Amino acid sequence: MTTVPVPAVVPQTGAARMIRDVVRADATSIVATATIDAAHPLVVGGAAPAYLGIEIGAQAAAALAASTATGRDEPRAIGGRLVRVRDARFARPALPVGAVLTVTAECTGAFAPLASYLVQVCHDGAVVVTAALSTYELGPVPA
Repeated sequence: MTTVPVPAVVPQTGAARMIRDVVRADATSIVATATIDAAHPLVVGGAAPAYLGIEIGAQAAAALAASTATGRDEPRAIGGRLVRVRDARFARPALPVGAVLTVTAECTGAFAPLASYLVQVCHDGAVVVTAALSTYELGPVPA
């Protein structure tokens, strides 16, 4: 897949939508860029807590799920819930605000409506957050 329209596949809006562009996506993985906006409610003193990287990874997983869903002509956001976080690792206590982060999500297994992903968030080439996420899909978000 070459073009994935972020607003169509990530249901969050405003400062809550941190995924900016999809760099690459295929049937089982996605690479995207993300930025934490200074207006995000968790930003304090120009920094965001590292655990916000979990949400960035979840947004990448949602974009992957929406971009690979079958039976639709155009990708469309899929509502869902983050139901489990395992093996989360944070290399630093805060993430930079306004900086370009690279996020990857790889689907490691799925049995609808459940799916598992390995996610990684990087800044300047260094891994800053990793985790294993499990999600529950609720279905397409109304347009």
